[in-house]
Amino acid sequence: MRRSTIFLVLASLLLPAPSAVAQEPYAPLVPGGALRFEVSALFTSYTSRFGVDRTGGTPVEGDEPLGVDFTANPVGPGLFPALAGYETAVADASGQPFQMDLGSAASVVQRARIRVPLSLDFGLTDWLNLGATVPLDQHDAAVAFDWSADSLRVNTGLSPGIFDPNVTDGFLGDFQTAIAGFNAYQTSQCQTDPGSAACTDATSLLAEAQSLHGALTTMYTGFSLAPIAGTSASTAIEGRLAQVASGFAAAGIVGTPGTIPVATLPLSAEEFQALITDTRFGTAGTYPLQRWLSPWAMGDIEVRASLRLLDVGDQESSSRLSVGGGVTYRLGTGRQPDPANPLDLGTGDGQDDLEVRGWLNGRVGRRLGVWADLRYGMQQDGSTVRRVFDPDFALRPAATEIALTWSPGDYQLVELSPWFRFGEALTFIPSYQYYRKGEDTFALTPGDSSGLDPTVLTLESEAEVQRLSVGFVYNTVFTNSGPRFEFRALYRQALSGSGGQVPDTRSFETTLRVLVGSWGR
Repeated sequence: MRRSTIFLVLASLLLPAPSAVAQEPYAPLVPGGALRFEVSALFTSYTSRFGVDRTGGTPVEGDEPLGVDFTANPVGPGLFPALAGYETAVADASGQPFQMDLGSAASVVQRARIRVPLSLDFGLTDWLNLGATVPLDQHDAAVAFDWSADSLRVNTGLSPGIFDPNVTDGFLGDFQTAIAGFNAYQTSQCQTDPGSAACTDATSLLAEAQSLHGALTTMYTGFSLAPIAGTSASTAIEGRLAQVASGFAAAGIVGTPGTIPVATLPLSAEEFQALITDTRFGTAGTYPLQRWLSPWAMGDIEVRASLRLLDVGDQESSSRLSVGGGVTYRLGTGRQPDPANPLDLGTGDGQDDLEVRGWLNGRVGRRLGVWADLRYGMQQDGSTVRRVFDPDFALRPAATEIALTWSPGDYQLVELSPWFRFGEALTFIPSYQYYRKGEDTFALTPGDSSGLDPTVLTLESEAEVQRLSVGFVYNTVFTNSGPRFEFRALYRQALSGSGGQVPDTRSFETTLRVLVGSWGR
């Protein structure tokens, strides 16, 4: 009984309906006077991208996991470039080379996107259609994060001033008071005998004290970090401070601090997250390194006109050829990504595009055919807010965030799909797709005085990807009994790509079309 039921279901799919006219699996136009409602659901996910590694000096392209953006050992300016000045300040204060080590971070990131375009097409005539698409969009970034801070290795922690500003403010104030007292002593020595050894020594010691105070001020107030007690950096700084205090004491200046405020513990996982979001550390991200699920939002709306230029044969012919084209204007209604949240991809470019299209739909016999689609998009100039920094860094300094004028590169899309019809209603549709986008250009807005060079953003702005897909189309026809529908399902996999930021995606797409009017005239 079960086998009979399965057979009947398959037969109903594969055998033609007696009053039906077979439909092509690709139907860019609807008949005059007809309306076609379409809703799609596109689910895309990926854990890696076709990246570019520049660490060796020569760019090397290859597949790289998304988690590399948030993985480092040791954690320092290589992950948080905003902290590069801290390394410089500690090196200046200690008088020796210094490499920050906050611990180690390892991350695994998976991104997913759900896009639901809602479309409506109307046939003004059999040869001319007008249509519009309103896409809804949601992004999901799943993050598995591991933090480790070995107390025997880590050399930097939170400044004591984070917990009690009086600790660091009091230290810097007392040190400055001592410097002011010694400055008066140095002035008196040099006024008495500018060429004396006492003047020379006092001037040298004053410069040493001022340099040390400046470096420590930068370290405590600029970055809210400090060397951990007992590390080589803290020992070297306190050695310099002791020499300054000894010289001051010989001149009768007392009150110079004997020790510096130091960190006592490595960062916890929560404190590491604060490096991303707390403005005191320079990155000022809007979201920590954890799952990011964006709210549903509208993408870039499209309006279009489609035209059939050539039609040889009809549905009853043994062979058929249709050639057409169209123009699409894409409005910048989508939301651009938040530049302070590297997990946010936005829902659109936020600027207008003009796309021209040509297509060919051919059939040989009743079961074989081919679909070809060629598109060229001219992306219009727009404005954007970006962090002007090397795109290899995901956690870019907040100080580099500015508004820019933006000229996105044009794009091309080529799709070739042979198809095979199993029955009047069911068609197998493998497909090859090639996509390429040119390089973006950026420029400062008039009157900008940031001094930043936006040309760095052109790196990894190009994109090229090849995709292969397999799927099927099941469609019926419009009869006197009312509207019928078309359903398609498609699995698409990226085969290769380049550009640095091109996702290595896999996606699943389903589409439901309902036609109200005369289908297949």
